[in-house]
Amino acid sequence: MLDCLRCLGLIRDYIDIGVIHHVENETTAYGCWTKLQGLYERETAAHKVSLVRQLSKLRYLDGQSITEHLN
Repeated sequence: MLDCLRCLGLIRDYIDIGVIHHVENETTAYGCWTKLQGLYERETAAHKVSLVRQLSKLRYLDGQSITEHLN
């Protein structure tokens, strides 16, 4: 139970002040995380297409390190 409260505290520490009211009544880290996921994660087909387009536009530039490219 103590680990759950620590996780909940960490999540709340990194939430923007304008969003905190959405999760202030959550008592578990899982509940807080799922509420945030519902606010920000998009599962629409248009969003998935957008992600595939972004992925397909990634190109390796000569002279660039692989680490920089992957990041």
